Amino acid sequence: MNTFERPLGYFESTLQFATERYDSATIYCWATGSGPVEPDHVRAALEILHHRHPLLRSRIVGEPGDYRFVADVPFRDIPVREIRITEEAGINSVIEPLMNERMPSGQRTWGARFVRSETSDRWWLLLQTHHAITDGRSAYNLLDQCGELLGELVEGRSVEPDPLKMPVPIEHQLDPPGTIERWNRIGEGWADRIGDVSHWPVDGSADYEDRTCHNTFSDHDPDFSRRLLEACHAAGTTVQGAFASAVARGISSHLGHAVDIDTFTPVDMRRFSTENIDPREIACKIICVDTGSFGVTVDGDPWEIARAYTSTLNRQLDEHQHPPVRFARSDVENGIGGFLNSSSRFKHGFCLTNTGRLKMDGDYGPVQFELVDVTATVRFGGFPILQSVYTFRDRLRCTYTWPEPLLTRTHALELTAAVESNLQAMVP
Repeated sequence: MNTFERPLGYFESTLQFATERYDSATIYCWATGSGPVEPDHVRAALEILHHRHPLLRSRIVGEPGDYRFVADVPFRDIPVREIRITEEAGINSVIEPLMNERMPSGQRTWGARFVRSETSDRWWLLLQTHHAITDGRSAYNLLDQCGELLGELVEGRSVEPDPLKMPVPIEHQLDPPGTIERWNRIGEGWADRIGDVSHWPVDGSADYEDRTCHNTFSDHDPDFSRRLLEACHAAGTTVQGAFASAVARGISSHLGHAVDIDTFTPVDMRRFSTENIDPREIACKIICVDTGSFGVTVDGDPWEIARAYTSTLNRQLDEHQHPPVRFARSDVENGIGGFLNSSSRFKHGFCLTNTGRLKMDGDYGPVQFELVDVTATVRFGGFPILQSVYTFRDRLRCTYTWPEPLLTRTHALELTAAVESNLQAMVP
């Protein structure tokens, strides 16, 4: 096995810092599958992926500002476990406990679970990846490649790994190259314009290691998904804008007054790359943009709020807020400073990530992915809810994730119900 090192880019470094110090940011992506897949098929497919992608063979060493990927991890060190559950328990009974385990990034950056139902032919494939090596889009990409391999292996085909090069950090693929001075200046300028978000109290407090992540899910049929998209286009906004509006109004309803709120929005930077990126590449190539919504009430015009969010986000992207190529330890530590202190309030309104319509269709011949989902560990106190939105097989779905006891299950479900109700009301 070829071994080599590569320094982490700025955003990769902030995600490693969040994982190492605050047990946050690990990504979980999974498929609900059907077809004659056995554990040996799964292990063989994952081993091929391990040899294909250098970041899957990597561990992370060093200190903030000097983190490095070291690609020397053998596949035998990757945990690939088979689990059996009842239909009633559901896949979330596996995901939530795993989300609350520490990712040992100094030893590895990923793992997997093959979960089978005790009472039917249903199975699930769950991939756990360090956020520094995958964003939501590349996590789905990895899952899609695994589905392709499973289909080929079930049919008895021989598959070679076809190894790829180590991905280049997105910071080195942007023009103009980012500097920490410009990055901070633009970020601080928008922070001043957004100001303090409305007070959002926590329900309870606990140290990072005593917090637990929990999930709930929404699923919309193809007819609703199509009508929502058409309504967004007619209103001059996006599905992401509609969700931002629905959440902001849900928070206003929950708090009982008008709110000034912000949305922490991951943005895929691949579209701004100066280089052609291999479509099979697995890497994290996002930045996060903080966008404000002001004077929002539950009775406000939902489409006006959605358009304001979308236009503000676009203005921020037009400023070429590119993460820095060169940075120091303090820059990494300061990069997640707005997510740490949550003894009395959340510092941000919510986090909304929209992967959009997935390119994968889940059809691999004898193997089918009927549903796919993604979320990430959130133990820091930056925001009460992480929403992961996407469309797969014409169905709009959303995973809602929150940290307890900072937010109780009762309040989390009340808020998600308000969001879904607001979203439904936006569709004629």
